[in-house]
Amino acid sequence: MKKILIFSIVSFSFIAVFGYVLLNQSFATGYCPGYSASKGIAQCYCYPLSVTATNDTNACTNGKTTSVTVNWNGANCAYCTYTLHWTDNGASKTTNWTNSCPDNKSDPAYANNQTTITGTDITGSIGVAPLNQGSQITSDTPNQCPAPTTPTPTNSPTPAGPTATPTPGPHTKAKVVLLLPAVGGKNGGNASPGRPTRNVTLYFYQADQDPSDPSITPITRTGTVHLDTTTGSGTYGYFINTTLDIGGLNGTYKVLVKSNQYLRKQFVPKTGDNSQTYVFTPGQTTVLPTITLLAGDIVPPPTTAGGDYGDNTIDISDYNMLARGCYGGKATTSSCANKEGADLNDDGKVDGIDYNILIRTFNILANQGTQGGDGE
Repeated sequence: MKKILIFSIVSFSFIAVFGYVLLNQSFATGYCPGYSASKGIAQCYCYPLSVTATNDTNACTNGKTTSVTVNWNGANCAYCTYTLHWTDNGASKTTNWTNSCPDNKSDPAYANNQTTITGTDITGSIGVAPLNQGSQITSDTPNQCPAPTTPTPTNSPTPAGPTATPTPGPHTKAKVVLLLPAVGGKNGGNASPGRPTRNVTLYFYQADQDPSDPSITPITRTGTVHLDTTTGSGTYGYFINTTLDIGGLNGTYKVLVKSNQYLRKQFVPKTGDNSQTYVFTPGQTTVLPTITLLAGDIVPPPTTAGGDYGDNTIDISDYNMLARGCYGGKATTSSCANKEGADLNDDGKVDGIDYNILIRTFNILANQGTQGGDGE
C-alpha cells in the first residue's frame, strides 16, 4: 500500500511538472526583454493582446489617413516585445513594441499601452502579435478618412451685356440774390465778414398750398450764396448764386428762402403779379427777385458744429442769448451757446453793433405785427 502511494505521488508530480513545461513552452518563443527572476517570472508569457486603432485628430489629408493611435488592451502583461503589422501607401510595414508593465498590477499602465504610427496613406488593419509568433496576430481597422469630395460645378450665368448708363437730364437752376443786413458792405455793413459764403435752403410749395400750414411738407433744396466783393458790379455787397442747382425740379411753385441768423422769407414777384409763383424748367435758370432778410434768429443753437439753428422766430429768447448770454466778454463763456449766431455783423465780436441790429429787427417786426418769418 505504501509503494502504491509513493508511486502515485511520484507519477502525479511528474505529470504536473511535465505539463507545466509544455504549457510554458507554447509561449517560450517570444522575445522577453523584461525577464527577471526578481519580478517572480519563471518563464516568459507572451499573451496575444487585443488592439484598438483610431485616427488621430487632424489625421486626414486629402482623404488619406496619416496618423493612427494604436492601443494594446491585454488581460495579462509579461514584459514581452510584440510586432506591429500595418500597411502604408500599399507597402507592408512592421515595427516592434515592448510593453512596459509596471510592478503594481493595479496600475492602469499594466493592461493599457499605446503608441502612434504615422505614414502617408495608412490603410487596411493594424495587427499585433508576440515577436516571432505571427500566427497569433490580433487586429483592428482604424477609422478611414473620407474620400475628398469634388464639388459639383455649377453653371455660371452668362453675364448680361453691358447696360447703358442713364444720362441724367438737364438740371433746373435758380438765380438767388440776398441782402443780409450789417454784412457785405451794403448800407454801411461789414465789408469783410468772417463767413463770406453762407448756406441757404429754398422751400418750394405748390401754387395752391399755404406755406404757413405746418401739415404741408415742401420740396427743399440746399445750396450756398457767396458775397460779391466786386466794386461797381450790380450786386456788390449782396450774397449771390447765379446758378444754384435745384435738380430736375419742373413746374410752378411758391418759393421761400432761409439762412442761419435770418428769418425765412418768400420771394414775391413784381408788382401786378398776384400769383406769387415761379416757373421752373429743367435746363433753364429761373431768376428770383432780390430780397432782404431780417437778422436775429439765434435760438435754439445748433445741435452739431456747423449745423443749422434758429426757429424762424425772433423773440425774447434771442434777445437774452445776445444781450445776456453772449454780450462782450461773455461770448467766450459757457453762457454763450451760439456765439456765431449772436455776432450778427460777423466781425468776431458780440457788441453794441449786434445789439442795435437786433433792436432794429424788433422794430420792423412790431410794425408788421409779427415775430416770425414768412410761413409761420
